[in-house]
Amino acid sequence: WEEALRCQPQSEVNVVTCSASIKACEEACRWTQALMNVEELSLCRCQGTVVSYSGAMAACERSSRWPSALRLFEEMALLRVAANVVTFGAAISAISAAKDWRMSMSLMAQVLEESIEINTVVLGAVVACCAQASKQDLVIDLSRQMIAARVQL
Repeated sequence: WEEALRCQPQSEVNVVTCSASIKACEEACRWTQALMNVEELSLCRCQGTVVSYSGAMAACERSSRWPSALRLFEEMALLRVAANVVTFGAAISAISAAKDWRMSMSLMAQVLEESIEINTVVLGAVVACCAQASKQDLVIDLSRQMIAARVQL
């Protein structure tokens, strides 16, 4: 990740270079640097993309910084950056860490409402969150939905 940052001259900051740097930070679990890159995008008047936000959210989530991941998710909505299954997965995983099963279910409903194809990461995070909250009835219902939707585990 450090090398990726060194290769990025200040005069050439754009969404592509920042997204690449954010990806490197994600893989190195450097959540603070990932957030700084997102901030740098706005300072350069560049619009972040679903890729840059997803990477920064994943870096935060992997580093157990779920409040930061959720702030990024909210920022995306405010800026009208369309979320995808990866972004929802990172947000739901962050919410799982916060043990907020209601919000987890709400986000999954939003995924379905926006006709985004659910994957095992999203469903697994929702199931884990509900299980942590001792909501076995929801876990059973979600499991049935997974089977009915033929989601591959």
